[in-house]
Formats: sequence, C-alpha cells, structure tokens
Amino acid sequence: MGFSQYHFVTRWRLHGTPEEIFALLTRPEEFPRWWGAVYLEATEVQSGDTNGVGRSFHFKTKGWLPYRFRWDSIVTEVVHPQRLVMRSTGDLPGRESWTLDGDSHFTDILFDWEVAAAKPLLRYLSVFLKPIFKANHRWAMKQGRIAMELELKRRREQTVHAVAVANHHAEAVGVQHLTPPAA
Repeated sequence: MGFSQYHFVTRWRLHGTPEEIFALLTRPEEFPRWWGAVYLEATEVQSGDTNGVGRSFHFKTKGWLPYRFRWDSIVTEVVHPQRLVMRSTGDLPGRESWTLDGDSHFTDILFDWEVAAAKPLLRYLSVFLKPIFKANHRWAMKQGRIAMELELKRRREQTVHAVAVANHHAEAVGVQHLTPPAA
C-alpha cells in the first residue's frame, strides 16, 4: 500500500434494525442534515436502477483538519438490507462498503473503505502525516456513529408520536388503537 493509500475498517453496534440503518445509508442526499459535522453537501447526480445500483452522488465533505474534499460516488452493489458497496472518484478515489448484521433491536455495522488521498497536497503530505490523517478519519466516523444514533432515535420518536396522534384520532371515532414499533 502506497503512502497516499489507506484502508479503514470501522465497526459500530447501534440500537436499530438493519432495515432502519440501511434506509439511512441509502439516502446520502440526507447526510448533510444529520451527519453535518462531515457532510457539507450531497447531491444526487443519477438515479440508478430500481435496486439503487448506478445511483451516483457528488459530495463535499470535511474532517477536523482544515481541508475539504470533493468527490463522487456510484453504487455498485445493493443487497437489501445487508450490504451496500460504492466506488468513488475525485479527491477520495476508492471503494467503500457497508455491511449490516442484526436483529430487531441491534445492528452490527462494518464499514470497509479502501481509499487514496488524491488531492496533491495531501498525497505528498501522507508520507509524513499518515497517523494524523487516520485520526481525522476516526473523528469523522465517530461523528457519524453519534449522528446516526441521534437520527435513529429522532425517527423512532417521530414514529411513536405519529402513532400517539393516530390513536388520539382513532379514539375520537371509536376505532382500535395502533401500537408503536418495538424499540
């Protein structure tokens, strides 16, 4: 592996089903809203097939180091809700995959990213600053884990609130109550 090439493996265990988490990961255009510490912009470029393969995005991202990345990503494999694979170009060329394994309460998430620093300054500095660049990635992924936990919680609370409102209306007209999703 060259000095400007990196292989990152990140593991998370989150409260949420694989379906809930997969729904977040397959909507990267929403990343700036809930993972805004890293994703500044995310724009869909192409829609892809009915499974999402071929769907592509343009991103502008950052870490805690004072630089920004512009890169594109295209979905190359989708196995709902277990696996999502993308190929990227631009400032961060490489391959990334998300693998999910879980039950009705918790999901183990594996993020595997083989990437190169293509920005000229970063490519040249990698020989000296690789540990700092790795720390920057760990920071970004920590922000992602925290943000995803909060987004999953927000969505669950929104669903529970919607069920409570529906039950209130159901009570008013004398129909059976709905039950909120299992937490």
